[in-house]
Amino acid sequence: MTLLNLTTRNLEFSYISRQCLSADFTIKDYTWTTLKNIMKASMIWANLPVDDVKATERFYLALGIKPNSGRTSEELTSFLFGKDEFPIHFFRREKLEASMNDKTVKAGSGSEVIFSISADTEEEVSEWAKKVKAAGGNIFRDAKRQDDGYFYCVFSDLDGHKFNVLLIEKGM
Repeated sequence: MTLLNLTTRNLEFSYISRQCLSADFTIKDYTWTTLKNIMKASMIWANLPVDDVKATERFYLALGIKPNSGRTSEELTSFLFGKDEFPIHFFRREKLEASMNDKTVKAGSGSEVIFSISADTEEEVSEWAKKVKAAGGNIFRDAKRQDDGYFYCVFSDLDGHKFNVLLIEKGM
């Protein structure tokens, strides 16, 4: 019976995996059996290219972001974001390109990703904006209630990587 059950699960997983490749697949097509078989990562982090590792380090220290101790060299600086300490590694551009075996894009020429940082008060959002300006970052949207109804600011670091600081309000 166990062998039959295992075989059935493998067949179902295989069937659903093939479905994932089809254009009309949606997340609701997943079953509990499939979800139990999905690989789970024990950690996730981001690697971003920068032109000047030391300038990047000074920028994030000025914002009060916690350094990822033991993760600093001429090639890399790393910081831990949020209470869950999400690591973002900032690699010297050429080093990251060599390890990816590909070119990186300049963040200022378009947007690939925006990191969101939660805030508990409007004052906290405003304080982020002040610190970013003082550290030499670029503010794209001032800290205020925006046209979409949310209170936030949007900024980029020295290399054009984008962040928003969003007030988390009841009901969000």
